[in-house]
Amino acid sequence: MCWRSLLGSRWGAQVGMTVLSHWGLALLAPLAFMAFWGAFLSPKAAYVLPVAVRDGLRQLVFAVAALAARQVWGQPFAAGLLVLSALTMLASRFI
Repeated sequence: MCWRSLLGSRWGAQVGMTVLSHWGLALLAPLAFMAFWGAFLSPKAAYVLPVAVRDGLRQLVFAVAALAARQVWGQPFAAGLLVLSALTMLASRFI
């Protein structure tokens, strides 16, 4: 969760056009992802989703994070992030 917050704030600070949008995106992007993750995707989520839907949404969150990582840190880091997220999801099936 920490690296997603860092990535979201770093991405938000780089993408905005004005000072207000830099700060707004830097603060709101990580908060929106954390709220979404906490409500739907965490182990103690308030709303329980079917496993297939939950896994698909998790991969979508990781894909959006990889797109942001590509803008902030470059292609190799984004590709590594996608591979790591896929391996983590695969390992969580067997644990």
